[in-house]
Amino acid sequence: MLGHRILSGLMAWMMAVGMLWGSIPGERQVEIAWGIPTAEGVSLWKPGTTTSLRIRILREGESAERFTGKIRLTAPDSDGMPIVSEKTVDADLPCEVEMPVRLGLSTAEFSLEIFRGESLFFQQKETLKNPVDAAKKVVLVVGGESMAGVERAVEQLHIPGKMRPLVAHVPTAADLPKSPYSWEIVESIIVLTRREADVEAWDAESLGRLRQWVRQGGFLVLSLGNQTAKMAALEPWKPFFPGVYQKLLPLPQTTALEQFAQSTVPVPLWGVTEEYRIPVAQFSDLAKDVRILASQFDLPIVMQRVWDFGRVTWATMDLEHESLRRWGDVGRWTAKLLEYTDRSADYEERHVAGMHRGYHDMSGQLRSALDQFEGLRVVSFWNLTILFLIYLFLIGPGCYYASRRGKYREMVSWGIFLATVAGGTWLVVWLSQTDSSKPRWNRVSVTDVMADSGYVRQTLWGNLWTPVTGRFHLGVTPSHDYPQTRLEWFGLPGSFLGGMNSTLPVTSAWGELANSCRWEGNRLEPLPLVSRSTKSLTATHWTELSRIAPEKTWNFGHLQERNAVPYGEIHNPMDVPLEHCLLLYGGWAYDLQTLQPGETRKIDDALRRYDVISVLVEAQYIEEKSFKDEIHYRRVHLPYDQTATDLEYIVKTLLFYHSTGGRSYTGLENQYQPTLDGTPLLASGEAILFGRVLEKPENPRLFADFTLDDQIPDDPRDQNVRLIRIFLKAKLF
Repeated sequence: MLGHRILSGLMAWMMAVGMLWGSIPGERQVEIAWGIPTAEGVSLWKPGTTTSLRIRILREGESAERFTGKIRLTAPDSDGMPIVSEKTVDADLPCEVEMPVRLGLSTAEFSLEIFRGESLFFQQKETLKNPVDAAKKVVLVVGGESMAGVERAVEQLHIPGKMRPLVAHVPTAADLPKSPYSWEIVESIIVLTRREADVEAWDAESLGRLRQWVRQGGFLVLSLGNQTAKMAALEPWKPFFPGVYQKLLPLPQTTALEQFAQSTVPVPLWGVTEEYRIPVAQFSDLAKDVRILASQFDLPIVMQRVWDFGRVTWATMDLEHESLRRWGDVGRWTAKLLEYTDRSADYEERHVAGMHRGYHDMSGQLRSALDQFEGLRVVSFWNLTILFLIYLFLIGPGCYYASRRGKYREMVSWGIFLATVAGGTWLVVWLSQTDSSKPRWNRVSVTDVMADSGYVRQTLWGNLWTPVTGRFHLGVTPSHDYPQTRLEWFGLPGSFLGGMNSTLPVTSAWGELANSCRWEGNRLEPLPLVSRSTKSLTATHWTELSRIAPEKTWNFGHLQERNAVPYGEIHNPMDVPLEHCLLLYGGWAYDLQTLQPGETRKIDDALRRYDVISVLVEAQYIEEKSFKDEIHYRRVHLPYDQTATDLEYIVKTLLFYHSTGGRSYTGLENQYQPTLDGTPLLASGEAILFGRVLEKPENPRLFADFTLDDQIPDDPRDQNVRLIRIFLKAKLF
């Protein structure tokens, strides 16, 4: 009887605990997802890029319920400093909220708190798994049943496995995050439209996000096939078409496909009647800026268009067609569509100084250069190591040896110890001395302008140094309204010490300074910094010239092409002179030197032209004598200096990375910020006016800057580089 009572009491207690556990607010009412979900069951995210965190708050029971409160997200940056962002929620349940999060380390843990009113509704800490390397390119296949030969294409690339692009498959567009920030991880997107569901999944909002992603530097490959007629009837799809859709035609021959892929393997056609041939979409009234890359007779097969800072490539057939699936060289065909050419020479190992410093991406050298301040003493790791070894020797074997010899060995031993302490203290004080009592900035900005559309992209990098511990209010101050502004910390790709993919455990030494910094898009405040430390930052602006100065006419000139030579005029409509100006077009460069405000320069074949690489790469001239004692000078390219700290030298190479030779020239990758490379646009027929703004603009309508406590710090010893690229279309005569 007693045992029965004990058992009954135990069961009642367990039931009560279970009811209490189930009644804990929010415990079973919140679902969390992050990144880009793929068909393989993995969510894609990168440290150092913005990731979308999707929080779904469920409803209790069947009754209608409204949720009013806020969500607080805390995630560490690459230095382990917690950055807090908040979002207010006022919606009917169930509701889904997307919040951008930028994790600084692959092993970092984020904290999520949901408040209903003023009460804590839900709390959770979690570490995201399976990160993508911060310096690894991602190809996303959206729609269809397979990955359209992309995996086979990547396998055929002569690139080391760790640097090969990552291929992922998303079943439909409905599975993509709604926050456009989270698309930052993707470099190329292949959209398949074989099934009707693939087309219907792209609604007006998702196509708007796709359009924004392309305009900001994305590379889109659009597969057109049996559903092209349905797509042409839908208004949101029309901006993505190269012209007016006519009809589907069976491809009479496959020679164009084989030539485009540079393949000797024929495309298999299963059957001899037209129903088994590859259907190709026919268009008329093509846009003037559409380039035909491959055609079968007068039927375009592959076309491309530059869309602001991105590109759209049209494959006018179904990339999942059975004939293409069974083609032995479909990998080469897909690699050519994605512009992944054989660059085995670019990937030969080079053991140079930069590799030993830890970074292997151009952004690493940029961060290292931003960290060099004139007038500030920097003690290297090796100097500290040597001093520490000397200290150990003096207080260890030195004191021990002195205490064993001599008449006054105890006094000598104590004297060595006191002298060591006094000398070390003096050395620390001497090293800590600086002539700067105010914070210092090194910064560089790149302003990219699309002359035809007026679209503007501005990218800033900066390192802030402070002599004292404090909290600072950081922001970006444009002289006009920027609709899209993002100020974020600047990470360092790699798995070494300090890299974002480091596997070392995360330890926070911020103490009371932790959880104080708020991220509000274009502001970080109050950001804590300890004495004599630096903080790496980056910012991005997106706007249009019409927003900068609605009353102003922005005329950058016009160009026409004849026999691969540009003709026309280049005009400087800004209120600042442009110096070191280069006009790049095709494989040639024209040195325009300085363009004064309002000046117009005529462009014709009378201008001396140079090979593009000859003006982008440093060189020296070697004197040579012929057999007749005639003196000649030969131009020899200098190797890239990975130890350089000149910001203009580094950023110019980053902005024209593949034009200078890519990895074979620099010995470094450029995969953390690949969309800044202007080489693809240059190869697509764009003309680029490149220059530097040496003077500080009196009315900086086009140039933004970092602010510190709402002031723009200015020290003549700091590097402050302003570069500008203006993209113009050269029309054919």
